[in-house]
Amino acid sequence: SPFDATTLRRAAMGEIQRIIREEEPLRPSTRISAMGSAAKDIAARRGTNVVELAKRLNRELEWIPMMAMRKDRTRRYKSASEFGDDIGNYLSDRPLLAGPESAVYRFRKALHKHRVPVLAFSTVAVILIVSLSVGIPLFWSVRTANNALAQIRFQEEVDRQLDSVRGAYAEGRYEEALDDVNALPEAMQALGIFCLTRAQCNVKLGKFKPAEDELIRLTQTQAKSQIAGIAHSWLAWIYLATDPGKASKHKQLAESVPPKTAEDFYLRGMMATSAEEALKRLSDALVLESTHFLARKARTFVNYSLKAYQDMEEDAGFLCGLRQKDYLGYALRGIARREIGQFALALKDHDQAIALCSPDGERARIYRQRRDTHMRMGHYKEALEDSLMAAALENEEVSYPDLPALMALGQYDTIEAEYKRLAKLGEIPARDFKTRAEQCAFELLRAGQPFTLPPDIVSRSPFYFMAQAAELYGRLTEKAKPLRIPGGLWQGDWSPDGHTIVYGQFRPFSWLPGTLEGITARSGTRSLEIIDLTSGKTGQIAGAGYSPAFSPDGKYVAYSDNYTDEANIWVAPVADGQPRKLAQGARPNWSGDSKHLFFWADPNVAGIYSIDINQPDAGPVLVMESQPGRHYASFCISPDESLIAFRERSHILALTFPEGNEVARWELPWALQGWNMLLHWHPNGKTVVLNSSSQYNQMGMCLLNVEDAGVDHVFNIARPWCRTIWSQDGSQLLMSPFAHEDWWLWDIDPNVPLTETLAPALNREEFLTQRLTKWNHRIEADPRYADNYVSRAVVFMAMKDFDSAKQDLNQCATLITESNDFAINPIIYWAWMCRTPERATEVELWGSLKAQLAERFPEAFKQPD
Repeated sequence: SPFDATTLRRAAMGEIQRIIREEEPLRPSTRISAMGSAAKDIAARRGTNVVELAKRLNRELEWIPMMAMRKDRTRRYKSASEFGDDIGNYLSDRPLLAGPESAVYRFRKALHKHRVPVLAFSTVAVILIVSLSVGIPLFWSVRTANNALAQIRFQEEVDRQLDSVRGAYAEGRYEEALDDVNALPEAMQALGIFCLTRAQCNVKLGKFKPAEDELIRLTQTQAKSQIAGIAHSWLAWIYLATDPGKASKHKQLAESVPPKTAEDFYLRGMMATSAEEALKRLSDALVLESTHFLARKARTFVNYSLKAYQDMEEDAGFLCGLRQKDYLGYALRGIARREIGQFALALKDHDQAIALCSPDGERARIYRQRRDTHMRMGHYKEALEDSLMAAALENEEVSYPDLPALMALGQYDTIEAEYKRLAKLGEIPARDFKTRAEQCAFELLRAGQPFTLPPDIVSRSPFYFMAQAAELYGRLTEKAKPLRIPGGLWQGDWSPDGHTIVYGQFRPFSWLPGTLEGITARSGTRSLEIIDLTSGKTGQIAGAGYSPAFSPDGKYVAYSDNYTDEANIWVAPVADGQPRKLAQGARPNWSGDSKHLFFWADPNVAGIYSIDINQPDAGPVLVMESQPGRHYASFCISPDESLIAFRERSHILALTFPEGNEVARWELPWALQGWNMLLHWHPNGKTVVLNSSSQYNQMGMCLLNVEDAGVDHVFNIARPWCRTIWSQDGSQLLMSPFAHEDWWLWDIDPNVPLTETLAPALNREEFLTQRLTKWNHRIEADPRYADNYVSRAVVFMAMKDFDSAKQDLNQCATLITESNDFAINPIIYWAWMCRTPERATEVELWGSLKAQLAERFPEAFKQPD
């Protein structure tokens, strides 16, 4: 019974009816919980306990009887059949009629009925949700990391390509640099830095229109960036000669973009015109971002150029830390450590750099750096081994031996064999070997290393050149002191106050990091710089130029520039200011009042012209007309403007200026080309100084006296490329008789004759006798070399001893048995040089020998196409 039996027994019939009609019966789960021990018996018979039985009765199982007993008839089962069906629903786990009519209940019943597949699906869903919740952030993290890594690799490739391009640019290989930029992937070509580099290359190649278009585009697309600022600077340079108004506008725009970021300062540093300016800009960049690799790398090179080796070592060490697998940091630190005397540590860095550098990279350069360290340590065998390794990697068409190492090891036979091998390859290899032989003597002597030659080989080639260089070095150290000029000096001029020198660099340093040594191997242009002789600081006057000349008031520098196909005359303020093109021409000479420039015009119009530098619209004025045979390309005007000196065929002439009346004439002992000589006046205005540069017979420095037309040969043991620069008061002399970086400073007493200061001074006869004696000794020491007879024949011709000259030329013809004998080149040279009427006998002698040899060796005298 659904009601308590005891209660029903005690109640009357009416009460029972009321209870049945009005009171709700207890739920089965409630009643079983209240039955006490009886409930335990009931649960035991069903194999369970009271709690579990009550749970089973709760909800659905008790819903069925409770619906059957509902007071409202309409809410009870309609029939016994329906009651039975609902029991079936329970057993089949379907929704009960007695259950709630909510969708939630029916959904739960469906889930319960299909719990296995639902559980499996739910498990998969949960796993999927968890995976997505973890995987999506992880995916984005991985994707972000991959993008960052790709960006790093892209930037490293950009840096590598930029190094390569800037290396070619720094060495003057503008076509190659331009080709490299154009061969880059489009994504790289579109970068502003490569667009800027392409424009710079086009400027250097004289392709101004494409450069202008690209620079203008950069000022628009890279507005307010440093690239735009640099582009404005280049546009100012382009417009300088054609549109001063535009030039001024772009200069102001360039200055309106101040650097802000490390990259900005780095780009400004790369555009610097001096090492000091570059150092400041790059240091500013590294203050903002100490790990900026390119700025750190560039500053390492700048410190190298400034010989700040301690700072260079520190920066190079930082490079090693930034990129531990990059050879460059170790290579540069090795150089720095060698220069500060830490040889053992330098060798370790060289070794590490070699291990990291690829064979097709700069490994050959690193071997040569390690070679230099071994030479400093006296490890000559190891130095020679490194030179051979470098040569093998370079695989050049013409390779040269390591003469200092071979000399230090006493391998004289090897040196002589190498000279013979190279001399047969042509004029240039033979000439380069002679230069290297002289450099060898200077290198060993400058380093305090042993330099001795056995007496039996001193007069033989190529040892003769070494002995001559050693003799020259001894004379220089007796009377002068060395002056090292960064990058070397080609031509120059002394300021009126004597404190500075303007010069054209021979090997301009570049802080565009493209070469391991930091100093470019070659350059198509020579920048003009000023060096303060007291502090050693340098500053740039112009990006390219030659034949610089200070104005007498010291405010301007005039120079020539063959930047395009035509030579032009420029003037630049020594203080701040832009260079200004004046006219087409070359070889500028100042007037005494610093208001006019005299110059040689284009060969097609020729003559000496003058131009007023203070009149922007002034044109050139003809001062002295050209005459046949006169080569004004080498002219120079005396300090008081009263005389002009220049070459006329086989003579040097001094004429009144501008009237053209002859004052003095000096016959040259042998023919010289205009570009093979440097002519200038001594400050006293009475002496013309001639520095010759004949490759085959040296004249040293000649002092041509105007008053008595005398000639004094001084420093006649000098190399061919002898150059001198006099201070404007004549108290000091700079001489470079050997190499472009080897300049020597002399203090000159104005009260002592120059011939005594630069003694011994030889007149023409004494000079030729000395030359003849030297060639006699060389021929006696080694009579097998035909070129020795050629050189002695030149001396005999200068002495008018044509019979002896003919005998030497005949002997030369006998000794030449091969078409590649290195005597053939000087024969061709002298036959071509002696084509003037006053040298008729010489023309006949050289022509006869040349015709004889051309018949035997036609391939050697074939004119190039």
